[in-house]
Amino acid sequence: MIERLQPYLHKRQIPGYTAAIRDGEHCLEISDGQIDLESGKTADPDSIYRIASLTKPIAAILTLQAQEDGYLELGTPISDFIPEFALTPVLTDPKAKVKVKLGSDGNLEVKGDLETQRKPITVAHLITMTAGLGYLPRTDLEAAYTEAQFTGQYQRNLSETEVITRFSQLPLAAQPGEYWTYNYSFDVLATVLARATGKTLPDLIETKIRQPLGLSYLSYLINDPELTTSYYRRGEGKLELVDPRSGDYLRRPTFWPLRTGLMTTARDYTAILADLLKPEPRLLSASSARLFQSGQLPEGAASRYPRPAETYGYGVGISTGRYGYPAGVFGWSGSTGVKAQADPRTGRVAALFTPQQVGSDPSFDPWFPDFFDLVFNRS
Repeated sequence: MIERLQPYLHKRQIPGYTAAIRDGEHCLEISDGQIDLESGKTADPDSIYRIASLTKPIAAILTLQAQEDGYLELGTPISDFIPEFALTPVLTDPKAKVKVKLGSDGNLEVKGDLETQRKPITVAHLITMTAGLGYLPRTDLEAAYTEAQFTGQYQRNLSETEVITRFSQLPLAAQPGEYWTYNYSFDVLATVLARATGKTLPDLIETKIRQPLGLSYLSYLINDPELTTSYYRRGEGKLELVDPRSGDYLRRPTFWPLRTGLMTTARDYTAILADLLKPEPRLLSASSARLFQSGQLPEGAASRYPRPAETYGYGVGISTGRYGYPAGVFGWSGSTGVKAQADPRTGRVAALFTPQQVGSDPSFDPWFPDFFDLVFNRS
């Protein structure tokens, strides 16, 4: 395993990494390289990484827990918790013309090819990303999201009221259930869960995920910068520092998101996925755990899912076995350079965390397919 990743360190394609592989109760942890180039801090099994979109599977688990606890149903309209979404308009086509202007009062003025919702947005639409929240690249709707200031880490600049007001006023890309669009539905889900349960997202994550599994670290905020990675991106011939260990994650966000935002270790993340493979999981009932890792896209939306080797469940992609991983392997990745996968057939779970922004194409990050191919196909 170390030999498979070593060339990428030697060629300075990645600064460092931490990996964890679980088989049942046994966990193999390996690490090498640096997580902070400025200080020379080396990677180790306790290194804490920004996990970006690997937050989404955790959000889906919280949602299924809320259903089991009686706070909501997956078929519940989200307007039961956020009434503004009952009136959210819909584009007649994801590429339709629309123009949005942000007013001085914080509201959006929307003009374009619009229609009303034919059915309400449900909780299930949020965790399958079929609510219509999001856009196709190079469309008017993408420009509308920019005008609404939904760029970068808006959760550190906009309040919950601003976030929800603007999302409810932006037109949906398509009718609920008809199109898979990345990835803003999970931030609306954050408010739904908080209002349904009466608890904050940090409290839910602490009491419903971290404590039951005895995880060492799972949080939105840094409490030990010495263990935390810096975050880099590719520059001209070198890595550029995006966020240092003492950067943004020391600062409380103005809105607790669920599309991104959490920090944890590779070991802890594999423990979460491994729990869902057990006959009697701690986090969910066995039936909910099976739902989590099975395809959930409505028929129309499934044909528009952009990954031909996968289908989509609740917060995770699921291999169809056409190529790459064996059928049934599920997991997700994060733009901050992290990925985790689990194989229900063998019970094997693996995570590879790096402190480096992923490329726009999988071929830019060959260490991921190399690592996971070895884990799932060659052992």
